[in-house]
Amino acid sequence: MCINYRYETDEDGWAHSLMELPGGGSYYVAWDATKAPYALRWLCRTGDEDGVGIAVPSTGTNRSSAYQREHGHFNTLEPGESDVLRWRFGLLDERETSDAKACIDAILGR
Repeated sequence: MCINYRYETDEDGWAHSLMELPGGGSYYVAWDATKAPYALRWLCRTGDEDGVGIAVPSTGTNRSSAYQREHGHFNTLEPGESDVLRWRFGLLDERETSDAKACIDAILGR
């Protein structure tokens, strides 16, 4: 399964996502959504795969390149140009997870 999201951001333009673990910790991803306004979430559970991508930052959706261009989601760099996408990810302990959840709740107005 593959789903695209456009995340709400904090006051600095960063999006935050986490997947809580049974022990109180979590997997965490945050990124500069001004450069990558979308995130791809994917899940696979097949005979030989068991994985999840909780939030893979993206400049567009999982649709075709033609769709991205038509909707202004296509980020093209000219030869010799470069760009930087900043993101943070990792395993959070229980306290860090609580802080991240509070940040997400504030963004969502909860």
